[in-house]
Amino acid sequence: MDTNSVGLLLQQKGVIKPCHRCDHMKFTVLNGFTKFILQKNFRDGVEAGGASVPVINVACDNCGAITAHAVGALGLKLD
Repeated sequence: MDTNSVGLLLQQKGVIKPCHRCDHMKFTVLNGFTKFILQKNFRDGVEAGGASVPVINVACDNCGAITAHAVGALGLKLD
């Protein structure tokens, strides 16, 4: 996934506010993706498999705070 294209897409969607932790304005789209694993309950412990949401991560260039954006909601497909 091209990080420059993802950055432009986020800008087009109005994702232009400063960092939620330090108010810095510069960010880096991290190369690759992660998954949020969805859990139905915690009584049986954490399940490693099952449903998940792939996300693109953006890191603040100042403090390193990371913000996740759902790949599907952005209209992207995983390569």
